[in-house]
Amino acid sequence: MSKQGNYKSRFIRWQGVLREHLTFTNNMILVTGIGIIASLVALLDSKDFIPTSCQKIFFTGGMLFDFISVTFGMAVAASRLQDFRETLRKIKSKGLEQSRNTDFYGNRTWWLFYLQFGFFAGGAILLTIAFGMIYQTKLF
Repeated sequence: MSKQGNYKSRFIRWQGVLREHLTFTNNMILVTGIGIIASLVALLDSKDFIPTSCQKIFFTGGMLFDFISVTFGMAVAASRLQDFRETLRKIKSKGLEQSRNTDFYGNRTWWLFYLQFGFFAGGAILLTIAFGMIYQTKLF
């Protein structure tokens, strides 16, 4: 096998690994975010849970950031599906059809993923602060 063929083979293999990791990470953040939202809604239903005004700001902010993260996660999934669809269309036409859509969808997927991850991390930080303030007597 030629040196260039070896590099091409390695590139294709690692591109597949990257695609699988993106899928796994997106799904993990989505499932965790939905679980957090469900837990927070259940907590709001509790009669014993009464945060003060400052605590409510961090709690609401964290919940909102988490909800936005889930929304971006759904957009990542939709963008990836569009990317796969355009790629299949291009392959079907044997590469004769010029399509910039695959690059557009690929770039958009990564931007949406970064937004998803950023909002998830921001929500986690805000909720950690909120719960630290709410349960400080039990924690410390």
